[in-house]
Amino acid sequence: MKQVPQPSHPVRLVAAAMLVLVSTVAAYASPVNSAFAGAPPATTSAFRALPRADTPTPTTTASTAPDPVSANIESLTPLVPTPDATLAISGRVTNRSDSTATDVSVRLRISPTPLEGRFEIDQVLSGNTSREGASLDRTRVDVAASLTPAQQQPYALAVPFKDTNLGTSASANGVYVVAVETLGRTSPDRPIERLGLTRSFLPWYPQPAQLKPSKIVWLWPVTTAPGRDANGVLSSEATPDEMVPGGRLSRLLDAAPTDPGALSWLVDPQLLDEASAIGNGYRVVTATGITEGTSPAAAKAWLNRAAALLKSADVRALPYAVPDVVALHRANLDSDVVLSTTSAAPLTSRLLGRPVPGQLAWPTDGVLDAGTLELLRSAAVTTIILRDTAAPPNPSVSYTPSGSVALASLSGPARAVLADTGLSNALAMPQRTTAQILLARQRFLAETGLITSELPTVSRTVVALATPTWDPSTSFLRDSLTALSTAPWTATATLSDLLTAEPSTVPRERARYTREDAALELPPSLLARVAAQQRSLRTYREVVSDPSTDSDRFTAALLRVESGIWRGAPDAASALLVRISAQLDDLKSGVRVLSRSKVNFPGETGVIPVTIANDLPHRVTVGVRLTGNPTVRLQVTQPDLVELAPGQRVTIQVQAQVLGSGAVPVDVALTTPAGEIYSAPVTITVATSAYSRAAAWIVGGAFLLLLALIAVNLVRRIRVRRSGSSADTS
Repeated sequence: MKQVPQPSHPVRLVAAAMLVLVSTVAAYASPVNSAFAGAPPATTSAFRALPRADTPTPTTTASTAPDPVSANIESLTPLVPTPDATLAISGRVTNRSDSTATDVSVRLRISPTPLEGRFEIDQVLSGNTSREGASLDRTRVDVAASLTPAQQQPYALAVPFKDTNLGTSASANGVYVVAVETLGRTSPDRPIERLGLTRSFLPWYPQPAQLKPSKIVWLWPVTTAPGRDANGVLSSEATPDEMVPGGRLSRLLDAAPTDPGALSWLVDPQLLDEASAIGNGYRVVTATGITEGTSPAAAKAWLNRAAALLKSADVRALPYAVPDVVALHRANLDSDVVLSTTSAAPLTSRLLGRPVPGQLAWPTDGVLDAGTLELLRSAAVTTIILRDTAAPPNPSVSYTPSGSVALASLSGPARAVLADTGLSNALAMPQRTTAQILLARQRFLAETGLITSELPTVSRTVVALATPTWDPSTSFLRDSLTALSTAPWTATATLSDLLTAEPSTVPRERARYTREDAALELPPSLLARVAAQQRSLRTYREVVSDPSTDSDRFTAALLRVESGIWRGAPDAASALLVRISAQLDDLKSGVRVLSRSKVNFPGETGVIPVTIANDLPHRVTVGVRLTGNPTVRLQVTQPDLVELAPGQRVTIQVQAQVLGSGAVPVDVALTTPAGEIYSAPVTITVATSAYSRAAAWIVGGAFLLLLALIAVNLVRRIRVRRSGSSADTS
């Protein structure tokens, strides 16, 4: 099973030097980069559907009451509107009330003016009624004479764009609100009135020659929750299920464009490694125990597809398992950040069968602190993906600047790639139903259109990025990719294009890493347990002559526990760590102390026999340490190091002296050659008979002395009596 390779000794020395540098400079690291002038408080993550920082207060209240009868929008064509085309919208009307609706019809409404800015998108989605649009009565069609509660009825609306209220001059370029208005009666005595209003977005650019399209760098993460332990056993069938046809990871490949310049892939080498391992057969934890997995063929096919599709694509290797780098740095696990970063490109290149660049970091939630920035640069990271709110413009600007900026650090410059908030929020929208998919698509296109409308004659490059385990529909991906490639207001670009170009000159300031940010990290208690297991693994490496294979698989397994993806499921990470810890204990128990029986000394001194077994397939070298309880009662000559061949058992004789009477518990522990405890000690009991014989002589002597004293006393009494009798006679 392929694992993350342990660094060679020269690499370890380099990594150690990097860490020394980090510890030296982190305290002096400036939070300001070459374009940053300060550090305001950070806002909520762009990867968690945050509101825009510049969103003005709505002037019209949002409607919170649900529409009694409403139409959803399941189809909107054309994807890219043109003046000579026909607008066609269809979907279903549903009666959500408790009463029958009659004379139900629908018609289109289109806002007479385009949206003023990107902030209005959130207002429209939240139900703000200021953008209802003007009705197009000519589009009105009857849906049902009667619609009972929960009943649905399809509808279809169509109108040539030339018959709408949309203009055709350059001033008409923009994003409009299009709505389907449902009309009808909720009771026979009421007039026909509005029963519902469903809105969406309509990019309308009739004069494309007036535009310099915005370039969209769409980053597609290919990652998963890394639930594989050190023995290759999966926590569940979740990842294999994602690789079968129709699964999440399979759908990402299904939607892959033929144009390699349409997007950029961010690939987690851990996922590729897992797919390779699963393809050779795997086991999985179930409610009834560990069973054989059911989808090895699907995993092998998925990996082969990925290698073929990505052969000529723009691909970057993410750090192994996409670690929570800030949490690791704050937990003093810098070496894990270095290892996951430096091992990523070689492993990804080998599994994809092509060169793949690395030197990239994606801090969880898109924000980092100054110390972590210095750590990443010391690990040779040149590109760091952040959310745009982690580096807002200062002073603020009225448009969306390009999504890259130069980051200055004491270890050298890096490039920050800034994921756009609005595009990230669009990609995070629900996509469970056809209507949800359509709304997410139109919102995504609206965001791109408004970016261009902000500065129609100035092209900028903006980054679209979803969450690591995003789950989009295939139709959303295909439609959005088609629109980005054909719409006059956008153009596609790759991450390589962005990094080749000069960074944005718009001054920005890096946001502080706040307590709120820290509260989202992987739990410190979890990382402390990881550190303890790493120390335990280190003792194994120091004892075993050839530890590379076992060390590599446990090192990789512990890196998987540190993935930032576990932020949403720390209990799952903890359960994975429990399994890994038990497996490491089981491995290390191959070298153990067999002695358990009681040892009796004939006197104060004696020999303690200690038997050691090596059931590992490697030669080992261990130390043996004996400690009395209390320590002052045992004086021992600690034995020399012991070497054992594979399968060998050795008994050594340890000279010791017991002080005082009674048995002494003695802890026998194996150590590394350097003296570090290798495993939990075994307790044996050492007893001595020397003090019991001495006590017997003392008691015997005391008894004889007592008899002598009694005899002397009797003699004295007899003499006294005789003396008294003689006096009376006289």
